[in-house]
Amino acid sequence: MTQNRDLITFLKTPAAEIFNEKFCLWSSFLLLTGALASFSYFTLTPSAEIWIIFIGFGLPAGLLILVFKKEKNKFFAVTGGETIPFFSPWVFFLLGILAVGLRFYKLTTLSHWPLRDEGIFGYYAVHLSETWNGSLTQGLNHLPTPFTWVHAVLFKLFGSSLLTLWVYPAFWSLLILPAGWFAARQFFPRSMSLLVLAFAAFSFWPLWLGRFSTQAVFLVFWECAALGALGWYLKDSTEAKTKKLIFLGVISGLGFYTYLPWAAVALIIGLAVLDGSLKNPRERFTAPLIFLTFTLLIALPLFASFSAGKLSYLEHLWGVRSNFTLTSRLNLYSAYFSDFFWGARNTTFHYGPLWGGFLNPLWGALFFIGLIFLFRSISDSKSRWFLISLPILCLPGFLTNDLEDMRLVPMIPILAVITGLGFQTLILSLPWFKRLPFLFLILSTVLSLDGYHLFVVYPVHWPENYNFFSFHKSVKYSRAYDILKERYEKEGPGLILQNFDPDYYDQTLFVATYSFNSAENPLLNPGTAKWFAVITNIHEQPHLVKIFHEGRWAWLSAGLNRRDGGYMLLMVPITAQNRKLVYKWMDADLALKDLNYLVMEEGVNPDQTNMLAVLKKAYPYFEGDRLLESRFWRIKALHDNVAQNIDASLEDEEKAVQKGYPMAHLFNEKGCLLYKEKRVEEAKKAFEEALRLKPNCTDAAINLRNLLILSGKKIQ
Repeated sequence: MTQNRDLITFLKTPAAEIFNEKFCLWSSFLLLTGALASFSYFTLTPSAEIWIIFIGFGLPAGLLILVFKKEKNKFFAVTGGETIPFFSPWVFFLLGILAVGLRFYKLTTLSHWPLRDEGIFGYYAVHLSETWNGSLTQGLNHLPTPFTWVHAVLFKLFGSSLLTLWVYPAFWSLLILPAGWFAARQFFPRSMSLLVLAFAAFSFWPLWLGRFSTQAVFLVFWECAALGALGWYLKDSTEAKTKKLIFLGVISGLGFYTYLPWAAVALIIGLAVLDGSLKNPRERFTAPLIFLTFTLLIALPLFASFSAGKLSYLEHLWGVRSNFTLTSRLNLYSAYFSDFFWGARNTTFHYGPLWGGFLNPLWGALFFIGLIFLFRSISDSKSRWFLISLPILCLPGFLTNDLEDMRLVPMIPILAVITGLGFQTLILSLPWFKRLPFLFLILSTVLSLDGYHLFVVYPVHWPENYNFFSFHKSVKYSRAYDILKERYEKEGPGLILQNFDPDYYDQTLFVATYSFNSAENPLLNPGTAKWFAVITNIHEQPHLVKIFHEGRWAWLSAGLNRRDGGYMLLMVPITAQNRKLVYKWMDADLALKDLNYLVMEEGVNPDQTNMLAVLKKAYPYFEGDRLLESRFWRIKALHDNVAQNIDASLEDEEKAVQKGYPMAHLFNEKGCLLYKEKRVEEAKKAFEEALRLKPNCTDAAINLRNLLILSGKKIQ
């Protein structure tokens, strides 16, 4: 009977009393860390993945639900008091120096070369530094311009270079720290705010984000400022509260000028204002109305610019109305999820992590602990707001049609808070004297993991995986820059002709060399240049050798297996004999500068009227020079093709070989156009002519073979 009573007593005992709460909490933390590390750093079999999901995620979830009892775990119970002992101001100073150093360490060497997106932002900043236009949007994607406005000022003061290209995002990344601290202090005491700041200062995602010269890092800074303004408003009960609400509306409206995903941030701020006003009958309707009014008033000019026929990019991104299947959507969502915690292992480029996830296993485990805490304290309005914010901030990525992690950067401040909640929960389970050593142990470990990811794995990835980055990062321009920079350091600025290159959307070399390119930079005197350089298709080399026999050559496409043979860099010392010809080439190149800008703005627009007008105006600079003629008519053929005027494009290709030089790549392009028009015999002759010419580094042989197979003719 005694044994039966003991058993009954045991069965009636709450589970959290059977299992020591501290044991459950720490066991969950270790299991989650191990599971996330396994997925992040090891290749697992399907059966191993199932076991890890069950033991490493399912079991901790159950244990944490037992630990976080509703009546004990109100939001304020964890976040409301000071939990970390004070430490010397010198420690703060050293940590601050470390946070700054991490953002500027290897600033110009970590990425080796900018991404195409960075080149576009840099191009517009250079353009604005030369000629201010006041436009609220820029480029094909019609992105907001304030980020570029500030960058243009930086370029105006210090010039465009790789250094100023990457100092700029590092500057915003650094400003995130005081803005994040201010925001955290509006909601939390010092200890919790320190944990949020630690995530912002030393975790991989914020550090990595500050290495890209794009608008995403600007949004995160502005979001921290807006959240600080939100907390400043919510905790006020004086007559000044309305003024703070107006200020919050202005900050929210200006946020639309940072980056397109801001709409999700404005929504969660609006929900917080709505929730706060429900507690006061007088504010129930007026507060949301004031916030919405000032937000829309400030954002209205930007919205008006989009209404003027500039919604094509948003329509392109919109994924809900696309033909995606449910399976493809779920795969997209799972890729985003895995990028957060262990990496999606994608074979094509996106702005994602390369070794593990954005959150290393320790940060990830702390995030899950904080997330379960929020669910168990859901009766608190702050917990509900953080839980609702997570899916809302996912919408800019989830509602689009492809994988791009930059659209989810608004989640960084919320991730910092939830991870801080998990961190705080663990710290509360420790004796007072152990808390500070534990804090520094965790920080040193996560910094080691994320430092290895950023400073060891990331720099070597591109040189070893050119195909992964594809057209997003140019190998030819990186190689050209190294050679041009060396020439500049020895002989000073030179004339670097780049507008001839039909690859308009890659402006990385333009931005990187602008500070020593006398052809483009108005602060430099072209007349004092001692050398000039031009990137040329490999098929032009034999003709250029005859014109500039003193030139130095470098094959930029070595090892890239380009189907058109690739590109070469020609550098020529400017002499009395070639000076007139060099400056004729420079004038021809600069005559295409407006065309370059139009393409950046309008892209593949069937209405090529403006671009063809620029070409017509530029032709006198090309006329009479056979190599320039070949270049001109090839460029015009591309634009006539975009305008769907194939006959004009074919005429252009014919003029390129008649007025210019007959070269293999021109005949190959002509053959492709003829085949598109189903003029099979003429296409066959064009491909055969390409094969006859030397050098021939095109895919004309493959094209000819395919043409014969498709037309049912015998292959010889």
